[in-house]
Amino acid sequence: MNEFGNPEMLENMALGLSLESFQFLKYKTDTTLEGDNNFSTRDAKISIFSTNSQDYQKLFDNKFFPISKGVSLTKNLAYEPPNVLTPIKYAEYMEKVCKNYDNMSIKVKNAKQMSSLGMNALLGVAQGSVNEPRLVTMEWKGDPSKNYNSFIFVGKGVTFDCGGISLKPPRKMWDMKYDMQGSSTVAGLMVALAESKCPINVAAVLGIVENGISGEAQRPSDIVTSMSGKTIEILNTDAEGRLVLADAVTYAQTFLMKDTDKDKTKIIDLATLTGAIVVALGNQYAGLFSNDESLQKDMMKSSEKTNERIWPFPITSHYDVCVKSSIADVQNISTLGTGGDSIAAAKFIEQFIQDGISWAHLDIAAVAYGYDDENYEKNKPSAFGVKLLYDLVLQDVDF
Repeated sequence: MNEFGNPEMLENMALGLSLESFQFLKYKTDTTLEGDNNFSTRDAKISIFSTNSQDYQKLFDNKFFPISKGVSLTKNLAYEPPNVLTPIKYAEYMEKVCKNYDNMSIKVKNAKQMSSLGMNALLGVAQGSVNEPRLVTMEWKGDPSKNYNSFIFVGKGVTFDCGGISLKPPRKMWDMKYDMQGSSTVAGLMVALAESKCPINVAAVLGIVENGISGEAQRPSDIVTSMSGKTIEILNTDAEGRLVLADAVTYAQTFLMKDTDKDKTKIIDLATLTGAIVVALGNQYAGLFSNDESLQKDMMKSSEKTNERIWPFPITSHYDVCVKSSIADVQNISTLGTGGDSIAAAKFIEQFIQDGISWAHLDIAAVAYGYDDENYEKNKPSAFGVKLLYDLVLQDVDF
């Protein structure tokens, strides 16, 4: 202990100063900008003087700097307007980011390549837009002694969501540029892990699409065959995020984990998925859904530590009826009229999780923009989940 308190207290203070100083200035014509030509922010420069410099330096190297970098990336991506951050531009930017890290690899698949894999759930969402979708996979290899990924994070990246033919009302539709924050949180997390050189192997899948409307747009009552082979009856084209995640988690299980190591890999998906989660929890908590009690407990532990609050929901077989279709394997919304729509969305994603896989779903629609906490700016992208999931990963390493 010293006059500042324990190291973690000092680290939290510095992180708070850094995050509070964040400003997105790229489109301010009367501001002198610093940074690259893609995203520009004004960040504080913080100096810490201490007699225990080595201890503090380790803490800052392992947590403060990586988290600050990851949160800034997440916020930058969220602030970008949809005419700039198209799926193609998003993927191109992430390729540039990954080049900065020796142990980070990235692969990008275009629509034709996704079609060859049968990713018709994701492609169906994109077919009404002139902006072609992208599937981005990233792998951080921090522990070369292991040949498996301890975690795979999957993010919904809908760069703009008008609802498709199930058109959203115009009020606050401008917020729908934020419908990609599941993916931007995952991207920020991967950057944080790379910045700290975290000694663990972690992968990510970003399903990046625009949900538009045109003569080619997907229709309510269409049926598509997903990458998993399961057929999906589309009853609402505004329930599009779960369609993106269905193919993204299937891709993750097919290409980013080995059959022999599936018991060692946890899959966590993040999405601004349902308005129903806001009805249930307000802007105070994100919704947590998991098939693994141990993983759920670990996530709750990290939630309490980071103050990124999550609340567990039931996801038992009693809710399977919500997504049961009479003419396909599954339908993308519940038509029972009995509520529980956030649970129904989670149950839909669960249909594409293989038996024995440890999985969790975070519905961050209530907190990604406008997280109601005194430590977060109101009505602005919060980058909710970067700190939470970074802490979760650190539970698995001696760091």
